[in-house]
Amino acid sequence: MLRVVLFLFFSLGVSEFYGQTKIISLEGEWMVKDLSNSVVRFYKGTDGYWYSTIVRSDNAVYVNQVIYKGKIQEGHSYLEGTFITPKSKMNISTKVYLDNEQEMRFVGKKFFITKTYSGKRIK
Repeated sequence: MLRVVLFLFFSLGVSEFYGQTKIISLEGEWMVKDLSNSVVRFYKGTDGYWYSTIVRSDNAVYVNQVIYKGKIQEGHSYLEGTFITPKSKMNISTKVYLDNEQEMRFVGKKFFITKTYSGKRIK
């Protein structure tokens, strides 16, 4: 019985560590074609929040804009925060998922509308 309990605790610890590792690897630059072919950079701020800034874009007005601020919620493997649309400055509740080391998704919801942006790692 003790072995089973120890195994369960070990398994939970590994799964918790694995989920956090996925978020840490989100850092870097991502190409988001649906957002005017923008390159966005994800980084973790000193305040513990994750941010995303547009580094390059076909629409020059978007460059250097912070478009995302979020934090990992305990027990989850995604970021939960706010996406700020570069054009209209609308705040949208958004979750960011890391599907694998090379692909991520922004899933934003406002009222009954859901929009998904996909990104591919470039750095």
